[in-house]
Amino acid sequence: MNLRNAIREARNAHGWTQEQLAVKAGITAVYMNNIETGKKKPSVELTKRLCKLLGVDSNLCVQELYEHEVDALEEKAREKRQKYGLPERTMPVCENCGRYSPNSLPVFSIPILNGVTGSDLLKFRGDTYPREWIKETLMALTDDPMAFALRVQDNSMMPEFHEGQYVIVSPRKTPGEGDFVIAVNDSHKVIRRLHILDNRIVLQSYTNGQNLVVYNGDDEAPILGCIVEQTKRYI
Repeated sequence: MNLRNAIREARNAHGWTQEQLAVKAGITAVYMNNIETGKKKPSVELTKRLCKLLGVDSNLCVQELYEHEVDALEEKAREKRQKYGLPERTMPVCENCGRYSPNSLPVFSIPILNGVTGSDLLKFRGDTYPREWIKETLMALTDDPMAFALRVQDNSMMPEFHEGQYVIVSPRKTPGEGDFVIAVNDSHKVIRRLHILDNRIVLQSYTNGQNLVVYNGDDEAPILGCIVEQTKRYI
């Protein structure tokens, strides 16, 4: 159930009309109707106020809040790209893990991992990947000897990533706001965009219908590493 449906049901449970709830929330009845019908999205502050007034599930409230804030971050990114004439595809360099001169980076033979679950990779603590995990290798510039490559399995994160190409992942680089990471979802390795909001980590999917996943500061997000490069190699 999304927030607007929860608001409507909670309002009815309290026996309030839209006009009565609007007065309590300090907004107009027309705006209240637009929120419940999905024509308008409430601001962050109004969302907090409505959740508190109605006792709506806090998880729904948090989901709605982060959707707003992630949308705002994306809008700022679009404005910056337009201002400086940058292309829409902003992936190639991570915020905190790729700003190096190519001449300063050593060339490594990067293992392409295959046949290993995300859960097993998340638990791995060795300094050499098991041979049975390695499909083949490719050459890449990196300063992380534990870097690995993965084949993109689908087009769910287009236009940034396309099925069949490879991404170079650095487990030892700390991803920052807006970076792309490899995360674990139900043992599968998936690409997500990372946002840091109010000491929480938010993992965003570009697939319609998939919710944002929010991790509190004390929770360890299941991140395998930061994507530092994508190749033009397709198979």
